[in-house]
Amino acid sequence: MLKGATFSILLIAGSFALMYFILMGLAQINNWLNVVFSAIIVFYCLAGKTLIDEVKQVFIAVDSSVEEGRIQVARIVGRDTSALTPQQIRTAALAGILDCRFGGPNVYFGQMVDKPYIGNASKELTTADMQTAILINRKAEILMIVFIAICIFLIHILFK
Repeated sequence: MLKGATFSILLIAGSFALMYFILMGLAQINNWLNVVFSAIIVFYCLAGKTLIDEVKQVFIAVDSSVEEGRIQVARIVGRDTSALTPQQIRTAALAGILDCRFGGPNVYFGQMVDKPYIGNASKELTTADMQTAILINRKAEILMIVFIAICIFLIHILFK
């Protein structure tokens, strides 16, 4: 857990520093480059919201029917979903954060690919688990925003 937290903090701080210096460099060249690049980055950052919406739709669909769940989860995974069970469908949608087992052998483009399992707990996922994962995701996003705001403030003070 400590290694994961350290990696996450370094990844966020490194990404922030890289983007900060890119944006400052673009602003010095032409402020419109800064604006356009920022707009593109914001577009890609909204992907997190889209993923949450897609995960919700997977759980709604699989609760309606297994076939609808397979169709919906195919929108966010690359493997063949035609033979997935309801549990495999739910697991494919945000499983890592819920301390469950996922991965393992799967079919990709008609070929069986033997991949290792990740995690140990083999529990049935429910809609409540999906809501927990989304809550954790949102809290992480809020913490990231606070962290970035603090970094901007400190950099502004240090390089003024």
